[in-house]
Amino acid sequence: MPYIPVVILQSAFIPVWILCTVLAAAWTLFILWRAHRLGRAGHLRSARHYDRHGKFDLPPEYAASESYLAHRSRQKRNRRQATP
Repeated sequence: MPYIPVVILQSAFIPVWILCTVLAAAWTLFILWRAHRLGRAGHLRSARHYDRHGKFDLPPEYAASESYLAHRSRQKRNRRQATP
C-alpha cells in the first residue's frame, strides 16, 4: 500500500494521468450537455402536451392558461413584430 503513490507518481505515469483526466473531463462535459438537451426536449414535449390536452382536463378556469413555453414564444413573436 505505501508504494502505490510512488508507482503512480513516477514520471512515466504523469502523461497517462493527464490524458485520463482530460478524457474524463471531456466525457463528463458531453454527458452533462446530453442530459441538458434531453431534459429540455422532455420539457418542451410536456409543455406542448399541456397546451394541447392537459389543461382541458383541469377545472374550466385553467383552460385559458398557457404553458411557459407558449408564453415565451408569444413574447418573442410580439418583440419581433414590434421592432421595425
